[in-house]
Amino acid sequence: MEKKYRWDTPTEWLTEKIENSNDMTKIISICYELIEHVDTDIIQDIFQDEMDEDGYFDEIITIKELADQFPKMYNYYYKWENTESPELEKNLDDVLADYNYELVEEDEDVVGEYNDLKGYLNCKIKKIK
Repeated sequence: MEKKYRWDTPTEWLTEKIENSNDMTKIISICYELIEHVDTDIIQDIFQDEMDEDGYFDEIITIKELADQFPKMYNYYYKWENTESPELEKNLDDVLADYNYELVEEDEDVVGEYNDLKGYLNCKIKKIK
């Protein structure tokens, strides 16, 4: 049987298009187009290990949710907020580490300046692996 098309499959065509492209914008556009049409389960099946490495499956909670589980932690911060010039024995990272948690990277700037307890309690944290 004679070959009907230049490529044997659409996959072969797309692979060649990507491999021969010097235009990153075009390659990114192709990726976005594929993402829109691919089932999320397929994406997870293909990239599960990378997703895990990136922390996709890490449970994210707030400091308040952790403090609700450990009232001693909440009392520590309550005492701190209600003291005129607080001098904490430990910084936030150390207190969280005591409970095997750490700040989610994107929230590190939020706690850079200690303004109020409510702000801290809403910071996102995750279990340390």
